Amino acid sequence: MNLRVILATLLLTLPVTPTAHAQSDSAAIAAAKKAIQAHLKQSTTYYLGKGYKTINADMLDVNALDEGDTDSELVYTLTAGREYLIYGVCDDDCSDLDINVYDAKGNLVATDEDDDDVPAVTVKVTKTADYTIEVAMAACDNDPCYYAVDVLQKK
Repeated sequence: MNLRVILATLLLTLPVTPTAHAQSDSAAIAAAKKAIQAHLKQSTTYYLGKGYKTINADMLDVNALDEGDTDSELVYTLTAGREYLIYGVCDDDCSDLDINVYDAKGNLVATDEDDDDVPAVTVKVTKTADYTIEVAMAACDNDPCYYAVDVLQKK
């Protein structure tokens, strides 16, 4: 009888543990997103003061990568004859984020692989096309690290 009580007690506690873990994960994600939004606001304000303007405010997704991983799913259509600034920000656990920009043919057209967490590159577009932005999480203290990328256009 005692064994049944113990097993029943254990089975009842199993669903609680993952839920509690999911709630703490949720809180961590919310905190990371809040940090990203603050970093984005600060960086965007800086770049707007340097002669750039926002073009795609609705495309600012917060994504996550583990240290050493890359994401090359960000694609923007850039217009010929214009200059763009592509920059990234990451959460407080990230210490090195890198950006590579590729044209429609897969040629590397800009890169920022400096040892910092605020990569930024400028691209002068000669042909309207889709450009792929590859983001690399070079250093992250607590996987995953969260980041966002924005594209601004020179006025």
